Amino acid sequence: MNLLDKITLEDLSDDQQSIACAIGIAAYINLVRACGGATIYVPKEETLVIPVRNAKIREEYNGYNRSELARKYRLTENMIGQIVKDEHKKIISAPMEGQIGFL
Repeated sequence: MNLLDKITLEDLSDDQQSIACAIGIAAYINLVRACGGATIYVPKEETLVIPVRNAKIREEYNGYNRSELARKYRLTENMIGQIVKDEHKKIISAPMEGQIGFL
């Protein structure tokens, strides 16, 4: 048996205990085995959800609601523009409803 398997919460420092309590002692031991000695970065929640937020913005964008989305997601209209630039190109290049396209 590995000594690491005998570790309890009381054996850990306060900082390490908070991590072990958040993820569970078994997951903490797995983390130590996988990353022990390495410096790892754990992003803030706001950073982690950016791709999901941006996908929702792209889904909701209709070509005319940049300011509405800016207010809803607490971003600038310019940031919304950056997020939706590919969708905006698709929208403005698509034929208007009822318009006949060239073959």
